[in-house]
Amino acid sequence: MGRSTQVSLDKIKIVKAALKKNGFPSQNSLATELGISRATISSFLNGRSVDHSYFVEISEKLNLHWQEICVKEDLEEESTEEEQPIVTKRQDWGLAPEVNQ
Repeated sequence: MGRSTQVSLDKIKIVKAALKKNGFPSQNSLATELGISRATISSFLNGRSVDHSYFVEISEKLNLHWQEICVKEDLEEESTEEEQPIVTKRQDWGLAPEVNQ
């Protein structure tokens, strides 16, 4: 399961204002435009956790910088994850025949 992110409580008014400012008369209209459930949009607009990828997508659609509106712990978690090295598993296939693509 992916990690989640939420709007900081002190940014909720800004986020809700951005909905109207960007031409979305309702949560439903934004949900339809993005192909995301209305429940996810509602959670985002009310400061409840949503999947991080949806958080970024909704923020971009509302012309908001996700890093500026998220709970700061979520931002710190993001930077910690970026610093961790990527480990690639290798598996020895022994004498398996090579397949050309």
